[in-house]
Amino acid sequence: MLKNENMFWFWKSEIPAIVCDNIVSRGLELTEEQASVGEGENGIVDENVRKSRISWFDTEKDAWLYHVLWGYMVRANTNAGWNFDIKEQQQPQFTVYDKSFFYDFHEDASYHEDNMRKLSLVVFLSETTDYDGGNFEFREPAEVPAEKGSILVFPSFLYHRVTPVESGLRYSLVNWFTGPSLV
Repeated sequence: MLKNENMFWFWKSEIPAIVCDNIVSRGLELTEEQASVGEGENGIVDENVRKSRISWFDTEKDAWLYHVLWGYMVRANTNAGWNFDIKEQQQPQFTVYDKSFFYDFHEDASYHEDNMRKLSLVVFLSETTDYDGGNFEFREPAEVPAEKGSILVFPSFLYHRVTPVESGLRYSLVNWFTGPSLV
């Protein structure tokens, strides 16, 4: 179990608003799909667990974004003392949460898979005044401020959720970093 002080690593309002707006504009240009539960070919649409729209950033066209996110992951992994063996970065995901959209409690990783997700990273891209609801929460109590431009990094095995959006639109960017199995 992780100590609460190292449960996650957080930068408040780290990414400038204009960069967040550019990420949102780019995300809205990408091919959108209905979010599923599970990874890749094993994913299924289950609106009882998750309801949102997603798209994927491009490895070549959005290379700058990959580099920026990798840097934050490295700093969080070191500063929090996790020191996970990270080998790869998955495609960053742009997520749109509209009214009544949510993602129930889940974890992003399984302990027994090769190249498992070890760290998850979230960039909050909306002003908190742009939507009601849509709170990011861990199963274990911890305050997670969601100001625009804030960055959250946490071990992918921690249960977390996004509560239903009651009004407005909530945008976020999510990225996962993988490495050898923990067990």
